[in-house]
Amino acid sequence: MTTEFRFGVNPVRPAAGGDAREATCRRAEGRGHGVILVPDPGMAAPFAALIA
Repeated sequence: MTTEFRFGVNPVRPAAGGDAREATCRRAEGRGHGVILVPDPGMAAPFAALIA
């Protein structure tokens, strides 16, 4: 059994505005990325601290 390997991307700087965010996502999709990480704004999620 084989499964498809997918790459992800984590934008370093948040894009300002809806059009800029959409352009960032489209660029990542065009480069073959299948996943985009979107961190919680403000405070860190509790699960990241538990995993570390």
